[in-house]
Amino acid sequence: MRDRIEVITECADLERLQPEWDALYERSPPATPFQQPSWLIGWWHCFSPGSLHVICVRRAGKLIGCAPFYAETTAAGRPRMLPLGIGVSDYLDVLIAPEAFVEVDRLLGDHIAARRDELGSWELCELRPESAAMSLSVPTGMIEQRAECSTCPVLAIPSGASDLKQVLPAHRLQALRTGWRRARAFGNLRIEQASIESARESLAVLDELHRKRWRSEGAPGVTADRRVHDLLMRSVPDWIASGRCILLVMFCDQIPVAAHLLLRGRKELLSYMTGYDPEFSRLGAGALLLGDAIERARRTGEQFHFLRGEERYKYLWGARPRSNWRRLFTSREPQ
Repeated sequence: MRDRIEVITECADLERLQPEWDALYERSPPATPFQQPSWLIGWWHCFSPGSLHVICVRRAGKLIGCAPFYAETTAAGRPRMLPLGIGVSDYLDVLIAPEAFVEVDRLLGDHIAARRDELGSWELCELRPESAAMSLSVPTGMIEQRAECSTCPVLAIPSGASDLKQVLPAHRLQALRTGWRRARAFGNLRIEQASIESARESLAVLDELHRKRWRSEGAPGVTADRRVHDLLMRSVPDWIASGRCILLVMFCDQIPVAAHLLLRGRKELLSYMTGYDPEFSRLGAGALLLGDAIERARRTGEQFHFLRGEERYKYLWGARPRSNWRRLFTSREPQ
């Protein structure tokens, strides 16, 4: 049987696809937690900014490729295709079974090229250098604009590192040790990892601490957008149950003072969201909890990703810049 394309335009059909989509995710080496079907389906439920246009490729009925996109019209009246998860996902991509890349690439390109007047531009953004979408061919009759779009600093953890001395700069390791000694003078410190039972309560703590931190700087924080809050409430409890994320809360005596949400990829730990109570800023709880997260990555042999943003503190921990890419396919030169 020949490979064929099918397009999903209804959310109910997208939900029915999830078991097959999950299986394809597990078979796609470059995929990150942001390509998990539960995350993207949840994102669509919470945001729904246009019309679904999820392109599936099947071989003998089996799903071998999935390009999750939606169509919308710009303020200027031009149609365009954007990826599900855009805005709140630090890495985006398509999923392609490794053994079927050539054929899936051809069929995706043919589909987009044949509908370029209807669908307009096709934007692939927040692509890691190793992502499947970085290797897609330019559809016939279209041109490509390629550029760096975001910086996601990464802390490389040497294979077999036996302690943080082999991971962190000496000044940062010394500051971390000094910080723990000083912090213990404030009270009894402990770090709790959220369980299935405590997931929602811990998420509520993270939300509150995240907002407190950003309010102290005159900003609302990302969870002030109720859609982001709802997406996390939909996704994180299931991820905790499946071991795909870690949610840490630090307490001083009985008071939660910092929280950190980390997503678990193939061989990396992704620092997605943090929060701390500014009233306990002298405690340095945010830095202590970050150090604990990096230690967890060291023990499991995972690389530590700080994700989007070039804040100075990331580089003080020894991270190095790494660029995400944007590929924009259009049928004519952009104005």
